[in-house]
Amino acid sequence: MKKKALSVILAASMTAGIFSGAVVAKAEEPYNIQMQIPTWGNAPTELAQVEEAINAIIEPEINATVTLNPIAAWDLINESNRSLVAGEKIDLLCIFTFGQAMDNIATYTSKNMLRPLNKLFETYGADAAECLGEEINLGYVADTLYAVPSKSILGTGEGFVARKDYIDEMGIEVDPDKYYTWDEIAEVFEAFKQQYGAGHYALSLFGTAGNDSFHQLYELDSLGGSDNTGVLLNAGLDGNMTVVDLFETDEYMEYCKL
Repeated sequence: MKKKALSVILAASMTAGIFSGAVVAKAEEPYNIQMQIPTWGNAPTELAQVEEAINAIIEPEINATVTLNPIAAWDLINESNRSLVAGEKIDLLCIFTFGQAMDNIATYTSKNMLRPLNKLFETYGADAAECLGEEINLGYVADTLYAVPSKSILGTGEGFVARKDYIDEMGIEVDPDKYYTWDEIAEVFEAFKQQYGAGHYALSLFGTAGNDSFHQLYELDSLGGSDNTGVLLNAGLDGNMTVVDLFETDEYMEYCKL
């Protein structure tokens, strides 16, 4: 039998105020909240200490304890679906939206797996609402709140990582406060080629072979989807909110030529 879970898009620094919606009424025994946390493959060594610190706050406040269940970020979708279908106890699941097509709320709402949080949030979420402001809108599908977002930066940073010994040998000084253009990066690649010759590749992409580096030095907003479904060039920062096909733009043509 499928069970429904309360959901939360969470960060490692999630505070007790987010949890309060999971406990409707106090009981004689503390209610144990089963909560997912994403990892990059290995559970944090201090996890038990974090649990203990959280429980010291929430048990006297709302008569509840929390058990943090670490799951590798790339396994979250499968594990969440498997657990819910199997009827296992999940009070707070993590919808990890890092990267394109990683996960989204619709993965679960389309299967009726999440409980609406509107009333719970209105009752218990005043502190979270004050903290998040308009960011709470990220947790809505139409008029229904299904997730409470983490408080984090609303953007991403892109760049290159270089081996310092190579940079030093080529006599290149890197200014950490400077935004480099493609032409300037190309000069570094050329210097690398001249220094180390054939058989050495200056650029390696992170991720799958299908990734390209357009995002690295061009402002782009994929609108929560992929580049294939329409984007805002310049991330809408210039006020132009027209959604375009990235692969038909002059900018992408110039990128391909480069």
